[in-house]
Amino acid sequence: LLSVFFFFFFLMIRRPPRSTLFPYTTLFRSSLLAGLFWGASFPTVKMGLAYISPVWFSQMRLALAACCLFLVFRRWKLFVKFPPEYWLLGFFNGMGFLLQFLGMQYTSATKTAFYINSNLVFVALLSFLFFKEKFGKFKITGLILALLGIYFLSVGLQPVRVLFSGKLNGDLLVLLAGVSWGIFMVLNKKMVHHPEYSVLEYVTLFLFTSAVILLPVAVIFEPFPAHIVWQGWALLFFTGFIAMAIPFYLWSASLKGLTATVSAMLVLIEILVALLLSFLFLGESLKAIEVIGAVILICAMIIANLDKPVPVADNQSNRTK
Repeated sequence: LLSVFFFFFFLMIRRPPRSTLFPYTTLFRSSLLAGLFWGASFPTVKMGLAYISPVWFSQMRLALAACCLFLVFRRWKLFVKFPPEYWLLGFFNGMGFLLQFLGMQYTSATKTAFYINSNLVFVALLSFLFFKEKFGKFKITGLILALLGIYFLSVGLQPVRVLFSGKLNGDLLVLLAGVSWGIFMVLNKKMVHHPEYSVLEYVTLFLFTSAVILLPVAVIFEPFPAHIVWQGWALLFFTGFIAMAIPFYLWSASLKGLTATVSAMLVLIEILVALLLSFLFLGESLKAIEVIGAVILICAMIIANLDKPVPVADNQSNRTK
């Protein structure tokens, strides 16, 4: 019932103007809702993987989100001819989703929320390596803390035992997903302000190319899930529409007014919602040493954003989640 309500609400709301900045209160509310929905995606994806294979789940989710966003502005020519760079964005975004979904078969939704959002720290390093952007003391501190937090969160105080137990497979796949999205975000910095497209159209394009790129991968490696039960369809609809299309719409509507502070708030909201829902619906929890690692990781994300205020368009233009 909640999904149906949001479906009709989404179709009725107006497209955001191309050049109008939202008032701060509206911007804050839109960002808050986007963070809530994105946070809810982690446990629901984990549940959905019980009904749909990872490759098809990631492909169908991206396709559903792209179609829903396309219904908002309905520019058919958008998909006829667009810059080839969008295929590169689609590749790294699609690989990010694929690796995340594969990894979530072996690790918890709670850990995934931390690993995926930690890529904000590594974007600073990638930007320095590829584009020689400033890598100040806050970003260096954030990077060191992020590595320490990931270590405690993944292997804790028994590294040898964990390494040989095979439990790190899922964590490593999700971390690789974060690296893929990190590369995506660095490339995205140079493309998000394309003069011919609004932010919403830009987001729809890279979701579309991501879905197209993953389609042959799904066809080759896994049979099509022809007999999905209603629970699987419901979770796919929730993760593709409610937890991806709607927050992307809200986020893109207020993107030009978002600061690094609001960006950090989005990350914290996502993690807190993922923690709460994963505990309530999946029974997940963190050990004491993992909690320490999680806290260190959150501090790293905040500190890495302290160098100078930057728009989210330059700092956080990929969403999972």
